[in-house]
Amino acid sequence: MKLLDEAVANNRDPSLKPAFDKLLTMDNVPRKKAKFVNFVKNCCHIQGNLIERVWSVLEEVKNKQTAERIKREEAVREQV
Repeated sequence: MKLLDEAVANNRDPSLKPAFDKLLTMDNVPRKKAKFVNFVKNCCHIQGNLIERVWSVLEEVKNKQTAERIKREEAVREQV
């Protein structure tokens, strides 16, 4: 999952590193928040506040990637 790899690279909080390390070993990490929270609680055995912090890092990276994609698409449209 490219999003997860970038989130790990951009993570500045050392307390989240173990959570991200566990998530990197998983193949089927959900993309929606409710399913993600349930998945992490059950499979990774990570609790409440830590899950929210991990999700916020992932969401931040996702928003950044979306903004970059939109910018690229607009640049391509302007060239045509």
